[in-house]
Amino acid sequence: MLKSLFYIEAMIVIGTAIFYMASTPAIRRDVGILPGLVFGAMAAIGFLSPNLIVAYLAVGLIPLIFGRTKLKVGIVVATALFALPSLPTNMTIGSMWLFSWTMQTTVAVGGLIAMLVAPGRVAKAPPWADATMIIVILVLIFVDARGGAPTGYLRGFTTYFLQFAVLVYLITRCARTPVEWRALLAALAAIGCILAVLVLYEARANWPLYSPLYYRYGFPVENVVKFRGGLMRAYGPLEEATALGAVLVMSFCAALAGRRAFRSNLAYIGIVALIAIGTLAPQSRGGMIGIAVAFVVSSFYRRGIGS
Repeated sequence: MLKSLFYIEAMIVIGTAIFYMASTPAIRRDVGILPGLVFGAMAAIGFLSPNLIVAYLAVGLIPLIFGRTKLKVGIVVATALFALPSLPTNMTIGSMWLFSWTMQTTVAVGGLIAMLVAPGRVAKAPPWADATMIIVILVLIFVDARGGAPTGYLRGFTTYFLQFAVLVYLITRCARTPVEWRALLAALAAIGCILAVLVLYEARANWPLYSPLYYRYGFPVENVVKFRGGLMRAYGPLEEATALGAVLVMSFCAALAGRRAFRSNLAYIGIVALIAIGTLAPQSRGGMIGIAVAFVVSSFYRRGIGS
């Protein structure tokens, strides 16, 4: 356990240092090492907590401890989503199952409290952003309930409200100005740097660093590690390599759009390249296609069809 935690913390430090050295002074001030602190703190909580309840409580305090402003609450929440596996627990009343409580649910509740107590006004979002989220969540609820009893819809609503709606609300309402949005994009790029370093090491060492957490808290571990072509499909703090590929694509897009967050063209290319190379570790074909599509769309937007 401690050996895995040591290597995780070392990879987090390396990824954070790479991002910090590549950033401009303004991004160092607004973002700095905050994503690395959140990753490191949550890893320590996961590996050192005596039981899952204590881990949930400690993770719920992370947004309150590090989220001194509404922007930092959004950065902390966005980072914490990908810093630990979900480690779900079924919430029940007697023998009746209600919904699953996960690390991400805890982050949502802690982030909502932190957003309420942080100084400043909550940012506004365009109506289409909320409408899109509502449509997606309604579709998920109806698919999940499958035309069953009304309690099925209530379970679906509770699950998706806590695990999707609250998190989307927190992230879309944390930034009010273009400068703050640029800082949020830079934070997403920092998340990509840390994850890329983690999973590239995992793939090279054939060592799933976060797998001891499943043993520690009594979760089944069958078929957690997958191989393709004789190489391990790294998944880092996420439960599945394909999901990790999707997260790295989002970070890649953020880094690609955040050119002014980096101190030079060389630093910008280095960060973008590191995240792109990181998508090779999970061997997710969807992630690789996503990287290619993002690059083509960005080239078309910036330089027209000739690019």
